[in-house]
Amino acid sequence: MHGGFAVEETIEAKEEMQAAMLSRETILFVALLLAWVWGGGYLLHQTIGEDATAFFFLFSTLVLPLVFIKLKGESLRDIAVHRDLGDKRLYALLLLAYLLIIGVLTMVTNSLMSDATIDAALLLQVLLVLPLILLITLVQSFMEELTWAGWLYGKIGAQYLVKVSAISVIWFVWHLPFYLWTDQFVDLVPLRLELLAILLLYFFAFRFVYSWFREHSGNALWATAAHAVANAAAFISVIAIDVPPKDEAHFLLLVLALANTAVAAALHQWRPVHR
Repeated sequence: MHGGFAVEETIEAKEEMQAAMLSRETILFVALLLAWVWGGGYLLHQTIGEDATAFFFLFSTLVLPLVFIKLKGESLRDIAVHRDLGDKRLYALLLLAYLLIIGVLTMVTNSLMSDATIDAALLLQVLLVLPLILLITLVQSFMEELTWAGWLYGKIGAQYLVKVSAISVIWFVWHLPFYLWTDQFVDLVPLRLELLAILLLYFFAFRFVYSWFREHSGNALWATAAHAVANAAAFISVIAIDVPPKDEAHFLLLVLALANTAVAAALHQWRPVHR
């Protein structure tokens, strides 16, 4: 008797998770998000230009979750944006190590590809303003993670692996217009399948790192911090060393994708997500 109830409860729980993952609200949100960057982004690119288009993309992940929160009478706390930061010392140390790993790897790879040496004096000057760089990347990352680690993460009802994989795919599709219509260091024109495959791995790897912080801390702000650290490392490398040519940038993406895959695997092995 009890076993029958247990089976029924398990089936009901799975049905609830599937219903939540495919809820109309979630589907509508994703549709509007992608329509914003693909439809609106293309029109803006054709009429105004690249700089305005890049900012337009970023506002999609900031404005849409705020609108949906307002419509449902929710708050930022409901999507895991709150002041309770948990084990601050642990997460800060992990992010410092992450900054060193990604920063050094990016600079070394850029140096090898551009056949240029690292400007030690310039690098030191950049490191002196690191807090300012982190502040800038924190603001930019928050504009993104309010969707990826905040609203969407809480609304997709699925097991962790499925949830993060789904968000990674949406994040990947959301990013593609950046490489089509803005002056990014990656150029998808003409479209190359091998570069798309590297980009997909790249976004999966980074998203699993950010999601580990989100899941274990219960706070989207730590995912934001991890995102900001990765962007800051890239920013420092671009200043200290020439940016690699666009036709060679795929190699840097592959290196970073593999490095973040290793980081994500190490974090999940150390403290797994049990769901």
